[in-house]
Amino acid sequence: IPLAAIVCVKLAEIGGTKFQGIQYAFNRKKVKDHGEGGIIVGASLEDKRVLIIDDVMTAGTRINEAFEIISIAQGRVVGCIVALDRQEVIHESDPERTSATQSVSKRYNVPVLSIVSLNQVVQFMGNRLSPEQKSAIENYRKPMVYEL
Repeated sequence: IPLAAIVCVKLAEIGGTKFQGIQYAFNRKKVKDHGEGGIIVGASLEDKRVLIIDDVMTAGTRINEAFEIISIAQGRVVGCIVALDRQEVIHESDPERTSATQSVSKRYNVPVLSIVSLNQVVQFMGNRLSPEQKSAIENYRKPMVYEL
C-alpha cells in the first residue's frame, strides 16, 4: 500500500497537472463481505490503465494474482514496477533460465521494470561483504538467478 501511495504523491509532485488526477488502489488479502466489501480498496479500475507496483519479484505469484484481480475489475495493466527483482528463474530445469520478470512480461505482453536487481545489490555491496557472506550469496544465487 505505501509504495502505491508514495508513487502517486511523487508523480503528482514532479508531474504537475499531468498526474494531478492520479489514483491508486490495492487488494486486500481476504475478500471483505461487509462495509464497502470486495477485494479492492481505493479507486475503481474499470476501463482504466493500471500500473502494478510491488516490492519484490521472486516467483511472480503476487503479480500474476494482481493481473487476475485487475482483469476481473475490468482494468487494463500497462506495466509493472518492482522495487527489487531477485532475478530468480522459475524452474531450475529450464534450459533458457527464464526469470519470473521475463515470464510475466512475456505472458502479459507488458514491460516489467525494477528499481534495483539482486545483481546490482551484490555489486554495490562489493568489498563490504566478508568472504563468507560472498560465498553464501553466490551459493544461493547459482541455481536460482538468471543473470550471474
